[in-house]
Amino acid sequence: MNLQVKILLGEAGKLAPEDQIDLAESILVNLPADAEWDHAWAIEGQRRLQAVRRGEDATFEADEVFADIRGRLANAKDRQRP
Repeated sequence: MNLQVKILLGEAGKLAPEDQIDLAESILVNLPADAEWDHAWAIEGQRRLQAVRRGEDATFEADEVFADIRGRLANAKDRQRP
């Protein structure tokens, strides 16, 4: 990891959790396409789908997942307050 990346990571760590998420999302969205990566995730998606269909894995409602994330963000935000 080069110095510029280390500096950026240090600055990103100072951001509010919501801003860190926005930053990470922006970086991920702007990564160049990678056919090998896309193929690997397609295979992983199929593996996970089959596991769910066999009853070996669980699914969760999106509303529950987002509520959990919001709660975690709120808790992280509360811990950051002096």
